[in-house]
Amino acid sequence: KGHPSTELLGQFGAWDPTIVLDSTIFPYHSVGHLTAGCTATLVGPRIIISAAHCFYNTVTNQWYPEQSFCPGTNNNDFVYGCFALDRWEISREYVDHTSYRPDYDFAVAVLQQSAGLSYWGVKSAAGSLSPVTMIGYPCNPPGYSGCLNMFQQQGCTLIQQTLTSWEHQCDSMGGHSGSSMLDVQCDTETCGYYARGIHSGGVANLYNLAAMITDDMLSLTNAYRTSYP
Repeated sequence: KGHPSTELLGQFGAWDPTIVLDSTIFPYHSVGHLTAGCTATLVGPRIIISAAHCFYNTVTNQWYPEQSFCPGTNNNDFVYGCFALDRWEISREYVDHTSYRPDYDFAVAVLQQSAGLSYWGVKSAAGSLSPVTMIGYPCNPPGYSGCLNMFQQQGCTLIQQTLTSWEHQCDSMGGHSGSSMLDVQCDTETCGYYARGIHSGGVANLYNLAAMITDDMLSLTNAYRTSYP
């Protein structure tokens, strides 16, 4: 895949995402702008997840230059500043595969220092098609300019595409790449916020694609959480 800011529009009827009014509260402050032109989500004190194509361009076979993660960014305001990345990892299958597969479009990265913010959980998506929320940074959405405004869309339906990827109809634009598919699970006292997938792109105005969080992705993320607290 080429540069994430050039992703095709995946809009279904009217533009449904709404602007996030206060990005300094949880779960929004855990979502951030990735300076390659993507969205990423904080899932540990120093750990973020996003899409592999936000780090590696399979058209040019090159890594993007050093990046930073800017949590809670909204209304063109870097609320908490930006945090440089220390290291990142994507799968060999993503780099080597001869054609694009959303299944492999997953990346985990480490911040050089803790963002000092609360963060989401991560869960395997196997066997679940319950609706999700997508939060991210579309470029030039209706009524706004630039890629630094946080939008969300709730109740996005999921359709199984392969064993490890979904089709979904959350409206998207370039900049949404890497957005986590949020699942909120509540009991009588508390709610848990979990990433269950990663938005990767799609076919313009037909459907969007997301990589499901697999057991292997979950294990990799947890290993990074343990190694880089």
